Amino acid sequence: MFTKAEKERRVVELYEQDYNYREIAQEVHMSLSDISSIVRRHTGEVQIKTNGEQAQTTIDTKAFKLFEEGKTPVQVAIDLDLKSNEVGRLYKEWWQLKGLHQLNQLYEEIGDDIFQFHRTYKYIKDRGYTPHQLIEVANHLDYLPLLRSEREQLTQEIQNLALQKDQLNESITFARMELNGINLGIDVQTKEFERLSNEKRQYESFVASANTSPGYQQVLRIAEAAAGDILKQNQVVLGVALRALFQALKDEPRNELQLLIYGSLTYPIYESRYGNMPRNHLQLRQAVILQAAEEVYNDLLAKAVSTTMASALYTQSRKS
Repeated sequence: MFTKAEKERRVVELYEQDYNYREIAQEVHMSLSDISSIVRRHTGEVQIKTNGEQAQTTIDTKAFKLFEEGKTPVQVAIDLDLKSNEVGRLYKEWWQLKGLHQLNQLYEEIGDDIFQFHRTYKYIKDRGYTPHQLIEVANHLDYLPLLRSEREQLTQEIQNLALQKDQLNESITFARMELNGINLGIDVQTKEFERLSNEKRQYESFVASANTSPGYQQVLRIAEAAAGDILKQNQVVLGVALRALFQALKDEPRNELQLLIYGSLTYPIYESRYGNMPRNHLQLRQAVILQAAEEVYNDLLAKAVSTTMASALYTQSRKS
């Protein structure tokens, strides 16, 4: 087994003896590209020996030229009698050289701005965008001021909505506080209503039991008698009559009030106890006054009885 250095020396020896690359490869079992590299390092030239004749191009150069002419890797392998792996290597190198050439042209065109383009590319790549999308954006740069203005307007609207939201939340908070106060007041009023309802039921129960008690009728008779005694007093009765008169005269028309007064002083007062109907307008107005007086008297009698009964029942309940 030869070492790498021994193989390189053997390649140089065979090259000096005018062996071509293919013959050298068969002898040392190395690839044509490796042999070409060794020879170039030895001679410092790009010339190689092929079939004993000098040539101005290498295998690499021939392959690159064929690739530039549009030949496929298969066609290059056939034309140059190369192995598939060797053609694959040359094809990759050709693409790399083309890329470097295009990169150089690009740098000559845009200069140091290429670094800005590279940063832009990394920016859009990190955010998941594509160069095509960036080109689409560039095509709409004229609309950028309008979009910026709309964005600022939307931002302002969003801020206004946020402020309105805060104000609304504050109003809701105050409303909830007021509602809690109202609910508290309702609770207090409910409890007070329940207390009064209980007292009312107690009084009603007491009154109901009093109505059925043997002494209730006696109390009622005493109250009616007391009320009758009150109404027998002349001043009270005259006061009732005067109140009834004022109540009736309140609705009298002015042009009939004088006729009613002087007519009642001249002619007898209408009396309804005999079942007679009023015979003229004067008696009709007198009947209205008498009816009002009777209603006031009955109301006064009911109040007197109620007051006397309440006083009597209260006194009895206190004793109980």
